[in-house]
Amino acid sequence: MKKILKNETTEVQSPKDQFFYRALAALMTFMCLGNQVWWGYEPYGKIFKINRFIVTFTGPIMAISQFMYLYVYFNQLTADALSIVYCMLPVTLLANIKIRLAKRDIYKNLMLDFMTKIHLYNYKGEEFINKTIKKVERYSHQMGYCLIGIVAFDSLLWCIVPVITNLIHEEAIKNRTMQTQTCLHVWAPFDYRYDFHKWLIVHIIINVYVVAHGCGILGIFDVVFYIIVFHLIGHIKVLKYKIKTQFEGDLDDEEVKKRLVNVIKYHAFIIKFFKDVEAAFGINVSGNYLNNLIADSLMLYNLMIIAQDKGTVIIFVVMTTVCITELILMSFILEEVRIQSDDLPELIYFMPWENWSLSNKKMLVLILLRIQPELAFVAAGGLRAGVRPMTSIIKSTFSYYVMLKSSMRE
Repeated sequence: MKKILKNETTEVQSPKDQFFYRALAALMTFMCLGNQVWWGYEPYGKIFKINRFIVTFTGPIMAISQFMYLYVYFNQLTADALSIVYCMLPVTLLANIKIRLAKRDIYKNLMLDFMTKIHLYNYKGEEFINKTIKKVERYSHQMGYCLIGIVAFDSLLWCIVPVITNLIHEEAIKNRTMQTQTCLHVWAPFDYRYDFHKWLIVHIIINVYVVAHGCGILGIFDVVFYIIVFHLIGHIKVLKYKIKTQFEGDLDDEEVKKRLVNVIKYHAFIIKFFKDVEAAFGINVSGNYLNNLIADSLMLYNLMIIAQDKGTVIIFVVMTTVCITELILMSFILEEVRIQSDDLPELIYFMPWENWSLSNKKMLVLILLRIQPELAFVAAGGLRAGVRPMTSIIKSTFSYYVMLKSSMRE
């Protein structure tokens, strides 16, 4: 990463040789979100295999366990405990969705192609392309480190703050005037709501592992998605560069034909790439949008009812920041795909075609027809991702928050 950031004039570095991709591949493999072998790295060991097995089965069990806890203790839960359950359930389900999406063939094929066909490093050579590679890599690294860092910080808070809070209020918990604060309300054969030591056993054995892996799964899967979309945007920019520069000067008909065929092939590659990304990550995008629609207002509501508990406030401030940042980041990145592809028909039309042969002109018309549809990311359920749904979700979030706040006053 440092080489890329410090010296823009150096030759572009192979992604396989970068620490960023090696670490991401290892985390992706450990969290059961892929396999580092797909990116050309060495096979993982026994510890990775054991953890992948545990993650595969832990996800559904944790979701069912939370529903069971809600069913058994619903009438006995305090308002703040109930609001935490309602916040964490959608997040748990979203993490489960990401694990299942990573097991599909379309996702595996996309990951297999990433290092060999998708990554812009495979197209290096011209100065413009090299600069585009460095820019995409810089954005990928900065986004990846920041997102994983803030998600890791949030998981750390969820693991530490409840322990501190429960230690401070241990006497109140023992006297049954306060329930233990916990990050995940999972069902257990014993009631740990008023027993600090029983709760600590559940927290250490179950909650810490599940929260750390859950946050990791949520962050890493989206980092992989954003990196792929950054490269998609880079490919669109390279295509526009080729259209602008490769037809200048005095070219004979055969050379024009050859270059037009190259444009058709490259555009066909981009369209297939875009459709594969839609198919692999469409459910993930809709899931993220739905999670924000449900959980964001509840997290703001939590901030209002637990204003006296500074530790819990910090947790929900960070968690709300992560969710809204993810929503904004995802929306603007997918909107950028559409924006970058919008002027492709105009670039084709203004090519110097007037003196070309009839066959080349017909080929140009064919390209113009193929390039007309905009690259608008359509997620699962027909959701057209971008800035517009993001704005609607943020508006709805604050509307629901106001409604919950007013109902509480009543």
